[in-house]
Amino acid sequence: MSWLESHQTLRDHPKTRRLARLLGVSIPAAIGHLHCLWWWCIDYAPDGDLTEIDHDVIADAGAWEGDPEAFIDALVNATRERAGVGFLENDDGLKVHDWMQYAGLIIVKREADAARKRDGRRRPVQRTSGGHPADGARTDLPTDLPIKTLTSPTTADDAVTQSGKHADLLFDSFWAAYPRRVGKTAAHKRWRQLGQTDRKNAVRAAENIAAQVKITGRALQFVQHPATFIGPARPFEDWVGGTPAGYVTEAGGSSSGRQLCPVDEMDLTWDEQGQHCPLCGWRPE
Repeated sequence: MSWLESHQTLRDHPKTRRLARLLGVSIPAAIGHLHCLWWWCIDYAPDGDLTEIDHDVIADAGAWEGDPEAFIDALVNATRERAGVGFLENDDGLKVHDWMQYAGLIIVKREADAARKRDGRRRPVQRTSGGHPADGARTDLPTDLPIKTLTSPTTADDAVTQSGKHADLLFDSFWAAYPRRVGKTAAHKRWRQLGQTDRKNAVRAAENIAAQVKITGRALQFVQHPATFIGPARPFEDWVGGTPAGYVTEAGGSSSGRQLCPVDEMDLTWDEQGQHCPLCGWRPE
């Protein structure tokens, strides 16, 4: 049985109130429809992508008995502001907004548990001549049996080692969390070069830098491209434990992460070679 995080802020969130108005239902009913849809996605759309699913199926998943198109339109348009994103986004196919950020690791954990159970069923049972399980270890078994074992099957890292699709789940979590979503193909290429522990750390780092951007109001053009963030210089390592020393936590302040060009006092931006001035091209030594 799987579970899903449910934050208390959902009850009074402006998006929830707008969804209730668009559907013509109470706020508790709107919350119920959302949870029914999310629970369904865990089993039938674990990547949060609903593009290829019939709209009447999506409506049934959300326990909505009215017009399926009205249900989906309400989920898409339940935004906090005109330029915002609702509970579903429809820019590049119909998807649950920020699904991997909230449910991705839960799904990876479930897959890890399933892998552990499969591994346990494949292991040979050591028995005595009378057919009972042996008390001691057998020493006459071959050492090269083609059996895959997990040393710690309850971590997200172990799940990633079982299948490439799990690595994609972690990348989706990273992409959803990182504040500047540009150059996805380049970022995914860099991602495939990371080890499993680095991938998990990169997700944590993305969440931490996103929180820092939100607190300080830092303009996104001054945030590294995601491919650079996880690239050869590995700046994400500085963010795994939180905001690095030298960065301020209040909006409007300066920090060691916001150097100025000495020529025109312009905030530096980032590219594959590091920081530089977007006007004159000056780079710090």
